[in-house]
Order: sequence, then structure tokens, then C-alpha cells
Amino acid sequence: MSKQDVTLHYNGTEFLISIEDKDKIEYQLQQGRQLVWHFYPVNAPNTMVGVHIGPGVPLHFTAARGYRDDYEDLD
Repeated sequence: MSKQDVTLHYNGTEFLISIEDKDKIEYQLQQGRQLVWHFYPVNAPNTMVGVHIGPGVPLHFTAARGYRDDYEDLD
């Protein structure tokens, strides 16, 4: 886990993703696109899950666990 990792919260599930993936997701949302990305959940790292990305989809990002002191304003 690098300092640049973030936690994606989607449908009650947490995914540890890179800051680059976060930026790509936010760009897709700004473009109004609907798509599915696949990530491994934190609590089931061997099971890939499809994450629906699109306008109105409830997802948000927080600092990755272990680095909350560096990102106090994100939680």
C-alpha cells in the first residue's frame, strides 16, 4: 500500500485503489459515462467485483487505512 492509495466505497464494500484509478473514475463521471470497473474488495481480495460507475451512482473515496493522519479532511 502506498501513500497514494485511496479507499473506494461502493454499495457497502471497500476497495483499495490507486490514486490514478481514482482520477480516471472521476474523469469518467465528469464525462457522464456509464461503465463497469472491476476491483478486488478489501475484505475478499481473491474475488473481483464489478463496480458500476456513472452519474448518480453512490460512491465516494477516503484515505486508505493507515494513512488517515495524512488525510484528516477526507473522512
